[in-house]
Amino acid sequence: MTKPAYVVFISDCHLGSRKEPRFVLFESLLNRLKNEGKVTHLFLVGDIFDLWVGRHSYFVDKYSGLVKLVHQLVQMGVEVHYFEGNHDLYLQDFWGEELGVFIHEGPKQFEIENKIFQVEHGDQMDPSDKGYIFLRWFLRWFPIRTLIRHLPEWMVVQIGEKASESSREYTSTGSKSQSSQVTIQKFYSFVDDTAQNADWDFLIAGHIHHRLQYQIPDSTKTAFNLGVWDDQPQILVWTPSKQPHFVDVTELCRKGP
Repeated sequence: MTKPAYVVFISDCHLGSRKEPRFVLFESLLNRLKNEGKVTHLFLVGDIFDLWVGRHSYFVDKYSGLVKLVHQLVQMGVEVHYFEGNHDLYLQDFWGEELGVFIHEGPKQFEIENKIFQVEHGDQMDPSDKGYIFLRWFLRWFPIRTLIRHLPEWMVVQIGEKASESSREYTSTGSKSQSSQVTIQKFYSFVDDTAQNADWDFLIAGHIHHRLQYQIPDSTKTAFNLGVWDDQPQILVWTPSKQPHFVDVTELCRKGP
């Protein structure tokens, strides 16, 4: 008997040191999802790590505990999807081929229990940000992908950490944060435009670090931005019996079994 859908969306955790509270909380969340056995789909919607590049052993070893938990979920039959962000790149070789996770470099639609979900990291929502759009293309250009795959590991880590630091600075001083209102309005405009060109019930994104819920006027279509795990980490949960809703991760992991 097929169990009912229980779908979880997570984005922008920016996991770094294993000593960070958010790291411990993310590990607790994965353990809870595994032990409860309810989750059927897990969407990692980009920037889960503050840095992950390819299949280099530095990242695999550093995050081995989390990797093991995700692999256990896959082995339990959970459908795990990982969307590349701007801090986690070239995931197919390890996460896809080794762990059995579905990897996506751009937007993707999914039909679950007669509902259509459009999911994407969200780093392509602002077409006016020409600099970032070019950088995104450049990093995924085949020659660059091949070069990074064959660079010495220490060099990849050094370059990646510098790029990650630059990305954080851009988040706090660049066009992504020119003002909360401008950023949020761009999200609304993107959702409105996308709704006219694609058929979906729910749009799920991250990247802009604002936790948002937006229902298109005179429509049942609803969009969500997952926010960042800096303060009050939350996930988005959907089941056929309940609309998508945010759940506080700290409270969830504090509850008993």
